[in-house]
Amino acid sequence: LGSMLDWIYKNKDNRDVVRFGENCACIIGGDRIDENLISTIASMVQRSDFFGKKVVIGFGNAENGKVKVSARSEDFDMNLAVRASVAVSGGEAGGHEHAAGATIPGDKVDVFIDEMEKAFKSASQTDTNAV
Repeated sequence: LGSMLDWIYKNKDNRDVVRFGENCACIIGGDRIDENLISTIASMVQRSDFFGKKVVIGFGNAENGKVKVSARSEDFDMNLAVRASVAVSGGEAGGHEHAAGATIPGDKVDVFIDEMEKAFKSASQTDTNAV
C-alpha cells in the first residue's frame, strides 16, 4: 500500500495519474494499483485530505478490459452518484452512502468522471447530503 500511495503523491501533478474536477480528485491507477486494493487506496487518500477535495474516486484496471471504480466521500451520497454514472457509462454498481464502487468498460472512464461531476454539481445546488 505504501508504494502505491507514494506513487500517487509523487504523480499528483501528472494528469495521466490524478485528474481534478470541481469536487473530486480521480486517481487513474491503471495497472499500477491492484483492482483489489483500489478501494483501500481511495479510502486512505480521501481520509488524508491530501487533495483537498470532498470526493476521491479511484480507478484500477480489471480483467477483460474493464476498470474497477471506488468512490469515497463524507459529503455526498456515493451510492446514488455511482449508480447514476453507471447508468450512462455502462457497467455494474453498488455500495453505501459514503463508499460505493463499480466495474465499468475501460473506454468509459472519462464518461464516468463527467457523470460523477454532474451528480456532485446537482447535489451542491440542492442538498449537499443527497445526490
